[in-house]
Amino acid sequence: MYETIGIEHGIGLAANQIGWDLNIMIVDTQNYEDSKGESCIFINTEILHTEGETIMEEGCLSIPNI
Repeated sequence: MYETIGIEHGIGLAANQIGWDLNIMIVDTQNYEDSKGESCIFINTEILHTEGETIMEEGCLSIPNI
């Protein structure tokens, strides 16, 4: 998954985006200019609480050039 993100210059990728039937997601901001430069793997995640609003540009590796 890290290889796919590197090739496509992405920040996040879910396993199902590359044909894996797993509940895994990676977020890799090491090459993102406005970031602390972290790399994280999430397995079987659940969002339990959110607060506030975040606005930023978004792209999608599933649909290139968007």
